[in-house]
Parts: sequence; structure tokens; C-alpha cells
Amino acid sequence: MFVGLLVSCLRASVTIPCPDIGDAMGLRGGDTSAARLPRWPPINPSTRVSALRSRSLAPAPSTASLARIFRETGVARSEPRKKPRSAWRWCVYPAPNACWQLDAAEYVLTGGRKCVIFQLIDDHSRYAVASPAAAGETAEDAIAVFDKAVAAHGVPGRLLTDNGLALNPSGRGLAGRLVAHVAALGTEAITGKPYKPTTQGKNERFHQTLFRYLDKQPLAATLTQLQAQIDAFDHIYNTQRPHQGLPGRITPLAAWEATPKADPPRPKPNRPVYRPPVPAVAPRPTPPAGLPAGTRVRTVNTTGTIGVDSVIYKIGVDHAFGQVLVVGDGSQPGDKITITDLHNEILAEHTRPPPGIRHIGNDHPAEPADQPRERHRSPDTPTVTDVLCGRECGRRPSRTAPEPDTRPHHPGGHRHAAPHASHPPPPHHGTRNVSTTCGCGTRCSRSSA
Repeated sequence: MFVGLLVSCLRASVTIPCPDIGDAMGLRGGDTSAARLPRWPPINPSTRVSALRSRSLAPAPSTASLARIFRETGVARSEPRKKPRSAWRWCVYPAPNACWQLDAAEYVLTGGRKCVIFQLIDDHSRYAVASPAAAGETAEDAIAVFDKAVAAHGVPGRLLTDNGLALNPSGRGLAGRLVAHVAALGTEAITGKPYKPTTQGKNERFHQTLFRYLDKQPLAATLTQLQAQIDAFDHIYNTQRPHQGLPGRITPLAAWEATPKADPPRPKPNRPVYRPPVPAVAPRPTPPAGLPAGTRVRTVNTTGTIGVDSVIYKIGVDHAFGQVLVVGDGSQPGDKITITDLHNEILAEHTRPPPGIRHIGNDHPAEPADQPRERHRSPDTPTVTDVLCGRECGRRPSRTAPEPDTRPHHPGGHRHAAPHASHPPPPHHGTRNVSTTCGCGTRCSRSSA
């Protein structure tokens, strides 16, 4: 009655004897004699309802109801501020078992104890495939939910979950147990973007419907009582409750049975995965028990040496990575050190070196550093001096014996230094003369700075 009176007044453009409407329209003193509503006014339902409610009339409908009635009768124009639902793009898989959605929601039992409810639904029909309650969100419980649903309804083509550690942590660089389990059956595990729950919107909305039902039930004390309540809800949800998201508001069971199920996926063959070879590490030998006092155990490094009191002793690369026993008679220079293997076989015997020596060899005699090496050269091989002299003389120097010295000898055994006509003058500052005797019998000299 209230709505019909208001709509008829707006259509007939009659004067409404209500001073509050005049006040709402900006007229002084509530004078509505001149307040003739136009034939197509921009109606504000909220203003009209508040004005009529102030007159203590009959209970008025809500603002949303009046706005909907005004648009249906043609009194008000539809000016939506957001995109209408007709423009939405619905993402629905074409057949049952093409994709399942799995998610877990937290629930509280009596005494504040927390648990989780896994909800596995079909994306195409919204059919509740499985909804078990568990003590926590773990990979083991998620696998049990999936296996229970597969045993009852078959293998799905895809499994959509969030990025939780128990469901699909692939986005975090981890290999999830549930992902590997479903992949063995051929099911592809997919996820939505992090912090974007709209991808799993069907399952999130399913949580809300379940919680509304559980709020009207007695609070469960155990998981068994909670599971009984969830099973009763699933039966009502699948078979009795019309679903608003399905065409014609049919039940999920009707949508599940209306379309043939998708073909089950084919499991992929277990191809060998390349794993880098792990180097074989020999077991570390255990030193014998009951070693005498002063015996130390050392491990030979890759160069075949060990360190004892800041001195490196050479053992041999054949004993690398092995353990040896070091037995010392004392700690003073000259004391004896014996190195044996774990079978008491002597490998080396040394004496402690004097301070300053940091390396002891393996008893092999080393070549003295100050001993000149013997050069094996043919007598016909010219020296560097012969080659340089031969270049200046223009001929190859000869390896002839030098001429005998005919200078007189001093009684004491020394020769007198007789002047030589061809003796070169003293060199100038900064130069030196090098004289050689060539095979041509002449004395060659060259100067060098």
C-alpha cells in the first residue's frame, strides 16, 4: 500500500501534502502547493523515505527495495556506479572433474581448540566432493582428502589450491608433497596469484555458506561431532539447496549429473631425473684405543704432509686423507719423532729441527743449492764470446790453442808485464774494452758502454 501510493503520486505528478517533502525539496516552511513533481524527476529514494518515515506512516520498505521498484516501474533511471553483473566474465570449467578446488578454513571447537576444515569442490558443478575435518593443515591430511575424493569420483584433470606450504609451495621454490602425489596420477596442480583469493572465489564462498550453517548448530566438542555436522551440511548443500551461481538455480548434484565427466588424465611416465653424482667418501678410520701417552693422531692432507708443533713433515701423497700416529720422545730440538700408520707400520722417522725450520722432507737427499750443474756441451760448440768476436771479424772464430807466453819470468815466479805495441789505450770514462784472440791471429777489441 505504501509503495503503490508513492509510485502513483510520482507518476501523476500530484501535490503531496507533506511539509517534510517540501523541506527536502528546498521549499520554505514546507509549502508544497507549488511543489509539482516533474514527469521524469531524478528520484532519490533515500530522501523520500526519510521524509515519509518522519510522518509516522506505515512501516516503509528499505531504500534498496524502493530503488528496485522505481526502476522496474519506470519512475527512476538506472545509473549504476559499477559494472553490472551481465558484463562479468565467469570462469567455469566445461565439465565435472575437469578441475577441483581445494582449500582449508580454520574452525574453533569448545574450549578454544582450533582445527581446520578441508573443502574440496568441483569447479563446474560446485559439488562438494569431500569436506573432512582435521587437527591441522598438513600435507598428509591434504593427500588423504584428495585420495578419498578420487576413490569416490575419479581423477580430476587439475587441482586448484592456494600457495600454502601444505598445498602447493611451488611459488616459494619448494617441492610440495601434495603436488608430487597428484602429479603421479596425471593431475596438474595449479595455484592462484599470492594475496589474490578471488581465483579461489568459489571455495571461499563455500566457506561462508558452511560457517553460516555451523553457527546455527551446537558448538562441537570433538572432531567426530564436527564431522557429523559437516556431513549433514554437504548432503543439504548438494541435494536440496538451490545454488545461486548455477543456471536456473539448480542443485550442485543436478549440475554434476547433467554433464558427462571429463576424461581422466594420463599419468606421465617416470622419466629419469638427472642428479649430480655424489662423490664417494671413504669412511674415516677409527684410531686404535689405548694409545700410549704422548701419541698424537694426525690426518694427512692432499699434499701428503702433516703438521706437528708448527712444523710440516712430508709423508707422501699415497697416504692422503688417511690417519697416522705421531710418537715423540721429547719436545726439544734433536729429539726423535716416529710416524706410523694405524697398523704400527713405520712411515718416517725424523728428529726435531732447530728453531726456524718449518718444513722437513721425506728423507730423500736433495741437491745442494750451491753446487753448479754440469753442462754437457760439445767441444765444437762456440761460446757467446766467440760468436760476438766472429761477427766483428767477419769470420767464424776457431777453437785453436793459445800461443805460448814468451815473456821473461821473474825469479820469484812472476812474469814481467812487458809493454805491448798493440795494447789498447786506457778506456775513457763510461766505456770498457773487451779483447779476444780470434782464429785469424789478430787481437779484436770492441767497446761497450
